[in-house]
Order: sequence, then C-alpha cells, then structure tokens
Amino acid sequence: MASGRKNQRNFKKIWGNGYICPHASVTIGAVVSSVTNALKATGKALGASLKGITSKLGSMFPGLISQVTSFLFKTMGQMVSYLTEHTGC
Repeated sequence: MASGRKNQRNFKKIWGNGYICPHASVTIGAVVSSVTNALKATGKALGASLKGITSKLGSMFPGLISQVTSFLFKTMGQMVSYLTEHTGC
C-alpha cells in the first residue's frame, strides 16, 4: 500500500488534485479554437475563390461553345468539299 500512496502523492504533485492542470486545458482549448477559426477562414476564402472561377468559366462558355461549333462546321464544310472534288461524286 505504501507504493500506491507514493504514486498518488507523485500524481498530485504533477497534476494537482487529480485533474488535468488548468493551464494545460486552457492552452489546449486555445489551440483547438485557433485551428478551428483558421479552417473556417480558409474554407470561406476557398469558397469565394471557387465562386469567382465559376463565374469566369460561365462567362467564357458561350464564346467557347460558339468557337467549337464554328470550327466543327468549317471543318465539315472543308471535308465535304475535299470529298466531292476527290471521289468523283
């Protein structure tokens, strides 16, 4: 039993009344709060930048679609002209 009491006394010397040291819990709480706030801010910034990219892409699509369509019709016209000249139809 003497070693058990000795362990209890050593524990109380290190940790106080058997609970986690109040300073450690405050420090851990501050670190967790800082990390949480930083992650929230990063998520908000990422969301805002994604909205900006999406709006830019949305404004580019009508021009991009018309360019692709124009290229396809131009290429099909050239292909039809080439085939009619070279196949003897």
